[in-house]
Amino acid sequence: RWLQEAGLRNMQIIVAGTRNAAHVCNLDERLGTLEPGKIADILVVKGDPLQDIKALANPLFVIRNGAIIRQEE
Repeated sequence: RWLQEAGLRNMQIIVAGTRNAAHVCNLDERLGTLEPGKIADILVVKGDPLQDIKALANPLFVIRNGAIIRQEE
């Protein structure tokens, strides 16, 4: 919400929380983007977070290191 209030678009917010966060933590070689050889941490949501960023708050699946650790029932 704060990033929206600061004027960032939804894609910029997503990139800030993924690729940019990994870079700042010096982990961008291992995570932050979906690429071969990187840790497979994925959030699967219903809807399009580029249209409605609130879709990220209600994940259908959470995949950590390639395994489903949370699934909506």
